[in-house]
Amino acid sequence: MADAGSMRLPDFVVIGAMKAGTTSLFRWLGTHPGCDLPEVKEPHFFSRDDEYARGIAAYRDYFAATDPALLTGEASASYADPRIAGVVAERLHAAVPSARLVYLVRHPGERLKSHFLHERQRSRERRSLPEALADPANPYVALSCYADAVTPFLRRFGSDAVLLLHLADLAGADAPGWDRLTDFLGLDHAPGTDERANETRSKVAFNPLLLKLWEAGWLERVGRLPGPVRRAGRAVLGRSTASLQDQALEVRDLVLPDPVQRRLTEQWAGVHELLGAPAPPLDWTSPEASR
Repeated sequence: MADAGSMRLPDFVVIGAMKAGTTSLFRWLGTHPGCDLPEVKEPHFFSRDDEYARGIAAYRDYFAATDPALLTGEASASYADPRIAGVVAERLHAAVPSARLVYLVRHPGERLKSHFLHERQRSRERRSLPEALADPANPYVALSCYADAVTPFLRRFGSDAVLLLHLADLAGADAPGWDRLTDFLGLDHAPGTDERANETRSKVAFNPLLLKLWEAGWLERVGRLPGPVRRAGRAVLGRSTASLQDQALEVRDLVLPDPVQRRLTEQWAGVHELLGAPAPPLDWTSPEASR
């Protein structure tokens, strides 16, 4: 007979959004005494065909070592890509129909800018932001279309199983979002955190060689080398972080085109209407520092 660990599936799934603070949220949940989370934050199991083809047993393996007496979960921001959200929602519901879903969002324009800078930092984006936005197939606007992203999950799971959280409501140990999250997951209340993880502005920019090493999985191995060796490698392989910071300032102050603002404002209002929550007004004139 299989042990309880080998049969484990997540109690909750953070479905996104990308560059909206999911890494920070996952780390905080990992410190909560009522949770025991796997080492892998983002298995991308339901969004990547190659992962999904491995079968549900492979997904259970992510959670096999967690304590069955505590809540467990994952946080794959790729799930909330509206271009594949319908497939993801269907797969996820078939595997874990009782899962609680957390959808973390931030100002859609700031998420868009942070996403763009993330791709520039990874050397996967060579265009300027205006050039990228002129491409109808660009991912930056798409992943800020929050209503489109969440609709397939609401159809499958129902609104009671989905919590909409704002990054701004998690900005501080006593911010209201933490209590909403613990109530939703059935956890004891615990103080939040002021710390932020995975900020684009804190990273070293990739050159093409570093990008190839990243995509081939070699950087994970490099992470186990002694600190001085890692630091020397970053100095050799990384493009100037000052250059990336200059780009961030330029992007931060860029006013998004009116059609983009209108589309994202509609999506912002739509996701709140779908989940019966008031929609905070969007200020398009005073951008935060893109992170």
